[in-house]
Amino acid sequence: MSRTLAPDEIRILDLPPASGEDDIESTIECTTRAIKLSGDDEYEALSYVWGTDQDTAIVRISGQDVRISKTLETALRRLQLPHRARALWIGQLCIDQSNATEKMQQVRHMGDVYQGFTQCIVWMGGSERRNRPGRR
Repeated sequence: MSRTLAPDEIRILDLPPASGEDDIESTIECTTRAIKLSGDDEYEALSYVWGTDQDTAIVRISGQDVRISKTLETALRRLQLPHRARALWIGQLCIDQSNATEKMQQVRHMGDVYQGFTQCIVWMGGSERRNRPGRR
């Protein structure tokens, strides 16, 4: 996880553009950054079905391998845009789950997080294929 957050900050995940290949075997590599809740940064929130602890995948976030649910990995692959990065707030990845103090602080910000996004994406699961008819 990146640096400790200030009391008025949240962490955002920057999901890079799709590579153009429909390779579900390659590791997704992302970065995180801190933003001020009162700032002008735009981001989308992702709400998704968690899946099971037995069905997991690895993503690389700011150089560190992180285990996530297969459902979240599929969502990230499908949400990659073709030509630009996407700024996302995802609780599992944007809150340091190993830091009880940060989790408590960030839970207090949830209302602000959900008021500040440009849109909320709801992922109910689906195909692992990135390219679907009509979307390239």
